[in-house]
Amino acid sequence: MEDNTTGNTIRLNKYLAHCGICSRREAIDLIKKGFVTVNGEAIKDPFFELDTTESVTYKGKLIKPIVKKEYILLNKPANIPFGANPIPGKPNVAGLLSKLTQEEVYPAFPVSDDNCGLVIMTNDDELKERLSDEKKNVKILFEVFTNGKVSPDDMSVLLAKARKTFEQLVGIEIIEEGTPAKLGAELKGGNGVMLRKWLEEAGLKVIKIDLTSYGSLTKKDLKRGWSRVLTDRELIFLRHF
Repeated sequence: MEDNTTGNTIRLNKYLAHCGICSRREAIDLIKKGFVTVNGEAIKDPFFELDTTESVTYKGKLIKPIVKKEYILLNKPANIPFGANPIPGKPNVAGLLSKLTQEEVYPAFPVSDDNCGLVIMTNDDELKERLSDEKKNVKILFEVFTNGKVSPDDMSVLLAKARKTFEQLVGIEIIEEGTPAKLGAELKGGNGVMLRKWLEEAGLKVIKIDLTSYGSLTKKDLKRGWSRVLTDRELIFLRHF
């Protein structure tokens, strides 16, 4: 049978197959029996062309196509936006991932446009909910770049404040002195957005935050702007840590 799908329209029998109801051939019989409605109207033509945004039910239940789950690890450059509507001539995260997926994927945990480093991109809502839990006991390492010098005494003050106000912060230390200063921070749970907010409230002027490792995930062999599909073993870790 010729596939006559064009643009954002699709034949009704193919739509049922994409929803996991049955094969396209089997869908023809089910549609002719009146089990399918489009926008509340019973449609008995198996080759009816519908817009993919229309409401389709099978035996009274709303159905939607099964979307392939995507799990991508990205080493995000700073100041590259996640927005779905790119500015002409300027890169965005969707463009960086275009060779790996055409699905809409989102960060699995909070991360701002100006931060950089490792980001897990997915369309799996269950995984996103799990990884967005600020209480999850996962080791996360960051490099923090500040506008201005930071002294060992400043570190002592920060750690003392953290014991009272930021329970996810395990430790923070100076990696490189100078302007900008480079700090290393370790969190148990939480995320870079929380870390930046807390550091700025503590009086530091943060230029950028770079997430360097998330549990067993690192930037090894993943240059800035590069991405790769997560392995089955890595997914097991993310789902069960």
